[in-house]
Amino acid sequence: MSSVNNYSSYRPIIYSIVLIFGIFLGKNLIKNEDYGQLNYLNELIKNNYVDSINIEKINEQIFQKILSELDPHSTYISKKSFQQVDENMRGSFSGVGIEFSIIRDTVVVVAAISGGPSYDLGIQAGDKIIEVDNVDFCYPSISNSDVVNKLRGEKGTFVDIKILRPSTSKQIDYRIKRNNIPLVSIDSKFMINDSVGIIKINRFSATTFDEFNSSIEDLLSKKMNHLVLDLRGNPGGYLDASIDICNHFFNEGTLLVYTEGNKRKRRNYFSDSFGKLQKTKLIVLIDEGSASASEILAGAIQDNDRGIIIGRKSFGKGLVQEEIRTKDGGAIRLTTQRYFTPSGRFIQKPYKSQDSLTSEKEFLTTKGRKVLSNGGITPDVTVPVDSSLNFSIINLALVNGSLRDFCFDYASIIRSKGVEISEDNFNSQFNIQEARAEFVKKYELQEYITKLGKIESEYLNLLITASIGRNLMGDYFYHKTLSTSDDFIESALKKFNSWEI
Repeated sequence: MSSVNNYSSYRPIIYSIVLIFGIFLGKNLIKNEDYGQLNYLNELIKNNYVDSINIEKINEQIFQKILSELDPHSTYISKKSFQQVDENMRGSFSGVGIEFSIIRDTVVVVAAISGGPSYDLGIQAGDKIIEVDNVDFCYPSISNSDVVNKLRGEKGTFVDIKILRPSTSKQIDYRIKRNNIPLVSIDSKFMINDSVGIIKINRFSATTFDEFNSSIEDLLSKKMNHLVLDLRGNPGGYLDASIDICNHFFNEGTLLVYTEGNKRKRRNYFSDSFGKLQKTKLIVLIDEGSASASEILAGAIQDNDRGIIIGRKSFGKGLVQEEIRTKDGGAIRLTTQRYFTPSGRFIQKPYKSQDSLTSEKEFLTTKGRKVLSNGGITPDVTVPVDSSLNFSIINLALVNGSLRDFCFDYASIIRSKGVEISEDNFNSQFNIQEARAEFVKKYELQEYITKLGKIESEYLNLLITASIGRNLMGDYFYHKTLSTSDDFIESALKKFNSWEI
């Protein structure tokens, strides 16, 4: 008898169980007690159903189906997925400590993470991992999950790898003792000019506040008195991390956000007194990918007239999820409260068909400016999308990996010269016109490149430069290079020059 392995085949079973199980979800599942009728149905199906089925998979889909009927953000996380989700939020994992890329059929070290075991052993960017635990590790179907499964593991355990170092053509054996590796939540921090610093946060994790403190100490030592806080594409994370960062910008006792729910009383979050950036002029960058904790931070800044929000309307996620571990090793993230900005705006965009933006209300900031409650944070200054530009060929080169592969190989050639590369000597070791010509020739792109407009063509040059530099000097160089042609940052610099708030 054939096996049933897809959702459509399970659908009648799932719907039947959902009808029975939905009524007592809260009583049994949330309290981590026995699943009662669900267990009975599992046994009934397993012992009597006409085909072989995956009960665990069915249960996951049942949980997801029930929770999806509540709101878009209540969800079930399986045991298999929970570890990775938990690592991302805790801000660390245990492994060998490398950033890698799969180039054709080979795992290539992009960077050894500073302070990690691979870094301490001398593993270098450009090294190719050809064996893991004496087994060949180069094959056409190799995937990111293959690499993670082999190289991550419990702290204190060992893994043997053999690398090929292209610069010397030597094969080197390493025995690596796995250790805790930080997951960095701040992509970059640097001075744009003599007075303006920028910090880009990619998520709010358990380590974000410490990273932020370290970043501002560095920038303040370089005489920063204007800050661009870049939250574009930041999906959120821990509320506490967002609140702690907010604290830096306010005097004690300022309302930053409050939460409230049907089963939860209102809770206010106020600033404390330790802020180191209370006199620093602040601009926050947001876009369609800024959500949750990012919106809380932006809303606190905007409603209290502490800084200027620049960019595009944020995602609109204003629901609080509490995490409840289940007996199967997974977790339920159940919406229990709503977030409100200090002026009383509800951040969540409508998710039910009966909801409508026509009922949007006006709220007032502390200085009496009008702000709308219509889902998400609307910026004070909008950076429009230029619909006349066409980046399709550049986007294709990014998506299919050709630009990444080319820049990695080109950086390896520069590295093989034996010269230590820095910002000061990079241009002397690198010619963008030659590099671009090689890229176009290698991937036969001449026909498409000639159709690029001036802005798109200049951006391609900048992207090639930034990507090659990233392989030689890290993310800092990449983000700093791209910032020189960034409409959001350009808008922020202009706003600093005519500061009014």
